[in-house]
Amino acid sequence: MEGRRLRRARPAADRQSDRRHGVVAERRQSGRGDGHDPRSSRAHVRGASRQPHRARGSARRRGTHGRRAVCGRGGRGAGHRGGLDRRDPGSRAPCLRGAVARHGAAHPADADERQRRGGRGRRRRSRREALRAAARLRDQVVQRGGGPGRPAEARSPPAAASRDRTRATAVRGAHPCRRRRARRVFPAGAGADAGGWRRGTPRHMRLGSRLFHRRWFRCTLGVTAAAGIAFSFQLPASSFQRSASSSEAAPVAAQQQLSPTAHPALPQNLQDYWLVPGARERAAARPYSALTSAATAYAAGNFSAALSDASSAARVAGPLAQYALYYQGLSQLRLSRAAEAEQTFGALLESKPEGHLANAALLAKAEAADVRGDHASAASIYEKLAAQKTIAPDDVLLRLGRAALAAGDRSRAAEALLRVYYEFPLSDAATTAATLLPPLQDVIHKNGYDLDLGRAKILFGARRYAEARSAFQDLQRQTGGDDREVTDLRIAECDFFLKRYDAARDALQPYLDKASRRGEARFFHLSALRELRDHDQYIALAQALVRDFPTDSWAEEALNNLGSHYILTNQDDLAAQTFKQLYDAFPNGSRAERAAWKYGWWCYKTGKFAETARVFEAVSAAFPRSDYRPSFLYWAARAHARLGERSVAEARLRLVFADYMNSYYGRLAAKQLEARRALDAQLSSPDLARPASAVARQVAASDPPPTAPLIKRLLAAGLLDDALNELKYAQRVWSDSPQLQATVAWIYHEKGDMRRGIILMRRAYPQHLAAGGEDLPAEILQVIFPLTYWDSIRRYATARGLDPYLMAALINQESTFDPEAHSSANAWGLMQIEPSTGRRLARALGIRRFRTSMLTNATTNIRMGMLHFSDLVGQFGGTYYALASYNAGESRVIRWRAERPGLDEDEFIDDIPFPETQNYVKRILGTAEDYRRLYGNGEGRAQTRPAVNRSSTQPSVSHASSKPSPSKAHTTKKKKAPAKKKSRR
Repeated sequence: MEGRRLRRARPAADRQSDRRHGVVAERRQSGRGDGHDPRSSRAHVRGASRQPHRARGSARRRGTHGRRAVCGRGGRGAGHRGGLDRRDPGSRAPCLRGAVARHGAAHPADADERQRRGGRGRRRRSRREALRAAARLRDQVVQRGGGPGRPAEARSPPAAASRDRTRATAVRGAHPCRRRRARRVFPAGAGADAGGWRRGTPRHMRLGSRLFHRRWFRCTLGVTAAAGIAFSFQLPASSFQRSASSSEAAPVAAQQQLSPTAHPALPQNLQDYWLVPGARERAAARPYSALTSAATAYAAGNFSAALSDASSAARVAGPLAQYALYYQGLSQLRLSRAAEAEQTFGALLESKPEGHLANAALLAKAEAADVRGDHASAASIYEKLAAQKTIAPDDVLLRLGRAALAAGDRSRAAEALLRVYYEFPLSDAATTAATLLPPLQDVIHKNGYDLDLGRAKILFGARRYAEARSAFQDLQRQTGGDDREVTDLRIAECDFFLKRYDAARDALQPYLDKASRRGEARFFHLSALRELRDHDQYIALAQALVRDFPTDSWAEEALNNLGSHYILTNQDDLAAQTFKQLYDAFPNGSRAERAAWKYGWWCYKTGKFAETARVFEAVSAAFPRSDYRPSFLYWAARAHARLGERSVAEARLRLVFADYMNSYYGRLAAKQLEARRALDAQLSSPDLARPASAVARQVAASDPPPTAPLIKRLLAAGLLDDALNELKYAQRVWSDSPQLQATVAWIYHEKGDMRRGIILMRRAYPQHLAAGGEDLPAEILQVIFPLTYWDSIRRYATARGLDPYLMAALINQESTFDPEAHSSANAWGLMQIEPSTGRRLARALGIRRFRTSMLTNATTNIRMGMLHFSDLVGQFGGTYYALASYNAGESRVIRWRAERPGLDEDEFIDDIPFPETQNYVKRILGTAEDYRRLYGNGEGRAQTRPAVNRSSTQPSVSHASSKPSPSKAHTTKKKKAPAKKKSRR
C-alpha cells in the first residue's frame, strides 16, 4: 500500500509460523494450584450437594481435573528485530494451569501469604489454595520463576543469609517466540519479587510444587511479537531465568559449538502428513451425499429440508450414520419437536459414538429436555457433561447453571455460575453468569477473597486494565499484608497502562523504599516519570535501580528501556554501551538476544568486526533457537569476511544455508557462496553435514487419534465444521501432533481463512525453512504459500515490468489474498490501498467516478497496486527500496538513504530503524522465491514432486486462479505509524 504510514506488523501467526522447531517444551510453573472448583478456594455454596465432586477428588488433588495447559507452537522468523528499533520484541508467554490456561493468561498469583500462615495444616493447604492468575503487565506477565530449588550455598550470600525464598515472580513479555528453556527471572534474595514464596517456607512445599508442574504442564511456544520500541517502555520479559554473572555464562556460551539444527524427519507418504482424504476416499463418501445436503441445509436454516435429507442418510448403514442421526435430531429440535429429538439423541447415544460426537449428542439431548421443560433432567445431563473434557466447558457450565435455576435448584445453579464467573472471566459466558448471580447471594458463602483476587489477576493478565483496576479496587479494603501490597501495586500499574501517569507515580511512592516489591515499584515509578517527560530524573533513577539491584531482572529491564530511551533521543553510542552493559550483566537473560543484536550491529556499523563476530557467535551458541539466530550467524560471517577470514566466513554462511535455506538469510547466504554445486560439495563435508533430518523420509508418522477414520470420512463428505470439531476434541483429549495441525490448516485453507491455514501449517512443518524444506509435498506448500488471482497478477505485473512472484508475495503479506481485507489504517483490498491513494491512481488509470468500494474489486485493486509499486521502483531504483517505501512511506526511505548512503542491499535492510518494515521487506523478498519455486511453471499451479508417494491420497487443494476459494471476509488489522519519528535511530 501507499506510504505515509507504517504497515501493520506481521501478524503474530506469521511471525510464529516460520520458526524452525516444532518441539514441545516443558514449562515449569511454581506454586501448587488446585483445579478450579469454587470450594477449592474456600468458596462454598450453601446447600450444594458434594457428591458429584467426590468422583473427581483425586483429580482435584492433582490440581488438573484432567486438563493440560497447551500453548501454541512457534517457529523461527525470517529475520530478527534488528536495528535500533522502537519496541522490544518481548519474550514468550508461559503456559498456564487449570482455568487460566484456557484463557491464555499466565497465572501464578502474587504472594499467597494467606495459605502459608501459621496454625494451618499442610494437609489442608492445597484445598484452600486460591485461584491463581499471573498478572500480565501490558504485554508482559507477572509470574513465578521456575527451575530446581538451590541450596543455600548455591545462592547469593544475601539470599542465603536471610533464608529468602528461592522462587520469585517475574514480569515477562507475552512474546512467545523464543524457543529456549525457561529460566527464572528474579534471583534469590532480590527482595523485589512480585509475589513469590515468603521467607521460611519449608523446602518440601516448594519442591512438591516444582514436581507437580514439571509433570503436568507442558506447552509449545507460540507467536513472535512485532518489533519497535514504543515510547512507552518495555517491561521485564523473562523466562524463569537463573541469575548468572557474565563471568560464568559468557565463556560457556562461547565454547559451545555452532551446528545445524536437527529437525524431525518427514514422512514418506503424503497421507502421513495429515488426515486429508484422497481421491479414493472421496469417491467412497458419495453414498453420503444426502448427509452433506442435510448439513448444508441445516447451516442455511432450512430445517425441514435438513430433516428430510438427514432421515434419508440415517437409513444408509455405514460409519457416518451416527452423524446422520445427529443432524436428524438437531433438525427436529429446531422444528420444535423436542420429544422426538430427545428420542433421536437417545438412540444415537445408545450406539456409543466416539470423539466429539458423544459430547455433542449429550449436549443436544440436554437441550431437548430443557425445551420440553424437564429442567432437572437437563441439569443432570449438563452436570455429567461438565465432568468430561469438552471443547467449550464454559458453555456447558452456563447451561448447567441456567437449567438448575429453572429447576429450582438454586445451590447447584450458584455453584455452576460461580465456576463460570471465576474460571472463565474473559468469556462471554462469564458476563452472562455475572448477571445471574446477584439473586443467588443468599446461597453463596465465600471464605475470604481468594477467588476475587485470582479473577482480578486474570483480567490484569489479559490486559483488560479498566476491569482489572475495578476488581482490585474492590479488594483493597479486604486485603492485608502481602496481598494488600500486590493489590495496591496492581492498581498503580493499571493506572500506568491506562495512561494515568500522575496517578501511577503518586500511588507507587509509598512502596519505593521498604516494600518487598520495591524493585518493581521503582521500575514503574521511573517509567511513569519517563512518560511524563522527566527524562533527566528517569535516567538517574534507572541507573540507581541498576546499582541497587545489579542481579535483579528489574535491573535488566531498566537497562533495556534505558537503551531504548537513548535510541529515541538519537544517542546511539550511549544506547550501544547500555546494551553492552545489559548483555555483559545478563548474558542468559530474557533481553540478552536483543542487547547482543543492538550492540553487535553497532559494532559492525562502526567497523569493530572482531567484536561483532565474538558477540554474535557467543549469543548464537547460547540461544540456538532464537529468532535472531539467522541474523547473528549471517552478520558474523560478514564480519569474518571483513577481517579477511574467508574460511570461517564460509563456514558460518554454510550454517545459515543449512538451517534457513528457504528464508531471507538462507538465500543471501546461498548467493554469497560461490556456486550451488560447490555449495553442495561443502555441505557434504565432514565438518558441516547437511542435516539429514531435513530431508529424510524414513520415520513413521505419529500415531493418529482413534477418531482418525471418522475425521477422514467427514472431510470426504464435505462436513468441514464437524471434522474441525472432531480435530479440536482429539487435540484436547489425545494430544496434538503435526498431522492434526496440518489437517486443521487444510480445513481453514478450504474455508477461505488462508491466514490461519498458513499459521497452522508452518507450525506443523517448520522444516519448510531449512535445507530440504523445498522437498515438502506441493500440497503442503500450497497451504503455506496460497495463490489466487494469478491471471490478474501476472497480467498487470508483466505490463508494469514487475516480477509477478514478488507481487504475489506482497499480496500474501498484505491481505492473504482476501479482496475484502480492511485495515485499521483504512487500507482496502488485496494490496491494501488507502482511498486517497486510490483516487489518485484511478485518475492515472482513467477510472471514472472512483469510489472506495472499488478497492474491494480484486482486478481494480491489483491494477492500482501494480501502478503504485512500479512508480516506487522507478523513484528509488531498487525493489527493496520500493518495498520499504510501500510499508513505511517514501519520505522515510529518502531520509534513511541520505543518512547512510551507499549501503549494500543487505546492510540497508538490516539498518532500517523500524523492525516492522525490516521484517516486511525480508519476508516478501524471501517468500517471492518460494512462490517462484512452487508456481514456476507460470500457470499458477503448484509443481508436484514425485519424491513423495501420492498414489491414491492426493487431496483436492485449491490452485491459483483468477478467483479464490469461497471465504468469509475477514479484517486485516494493521498498526498505524507513529505521528512523528526522529530522523535518526
